[in-house]
Amino acid sequence: MGVSRKELHYEKINLQKDFSELKTRIDTVEKETTVMRNNLNAIHGALQQVERLIKIADKPYDELRIKERLKELEDDLKSKEAYKEAEKRKHDQKNKEVEDKKQLLLEKEK
Repeated sequence: MGVSRKELHYEKINLQKDFSELKTRIDTVEKETTVMRNNLNAIHGALQQVERLIKIADKPYDELRIKERLKELEDDLKSKEAYKEAEKRKHDQKNKEVEDKKQLLLEKEK
């Protein structure tokens, strides 16, 4: 005794049903994948836009930091110039003292 025609027909109907359900599920998953891919692209575009806006927003901050750094350098330069001036005054004072002493010695010798 083998497989009856009725059993084969029943098996065919079940396979066709399974095939149709699986094809429908695949179509659904493909549509969902397309939607997800579109959402992914939209999010990526939004991310690029936000990064661009961050760069634009950071420019004034960068300019402010540059201005602050320039002020620091100018202040440092002024400080160095003031130090050099003070050293020059000390040097000039010492030279004057030496000259005064020379003058006193010359006057004493006369």
